[in-house]
Amino acid sequence: MNLCNFAYDNNRIEFPNEESRRFCQGIWLEEWVGNELRELNRRVKLQDYASSIKIKSGTDTENEIDAAFLYKNRLYLIECKAADLGKDAKSAPPLYKLDSLHLRPGMFTEMILASYQPLDPYGKRRAADLGIQVVEMSSLLGLATCLEKMISPKGR
Repeated sequence: MNLCNFAYDNNRIEFPNEESRRFCQGIWLEEWVGNELRELNRRVKLQDYASSIKIKSGTDTENEIDAAFLYKNRLYLIECKAADLGKDAKSAPPLYKLDSLHLRPGMFTEMILASYQPLDPYGKRRAADLGIQVVEMSSLLGLATCLEKMISPKGR
């Protein structure tokens, strides 16, 4: 797939289509997480895992979560962010989204924010207060290992 055409005049990048633009904007991280879930499944045999899941409330309000997996009857929801969450309290919306979904699927649902960029100190404190695990920056390279530690009895 040709993701982008580079135009050297005006130092611009032109994308051949909207799908390519969205991939470069952040869908690539969701794909990365999906690959890491496949690796985690190979290691520990998950009950199930999926990407781009829609969760509906009782009033038909729909939310999409980027990835999820089920291990030992515990559901883990993962929100992926490639944007710079370290500026202007940008970490708040994904954290609040995860917090709002926390009890919908079940009482023992675990929340994870996978961020390509570091969270600001406020975001890190807020995530800790809300019980949301954060995997950021270079830790994403070993996401399957990080998740395996989270789901081990000592990791919880």
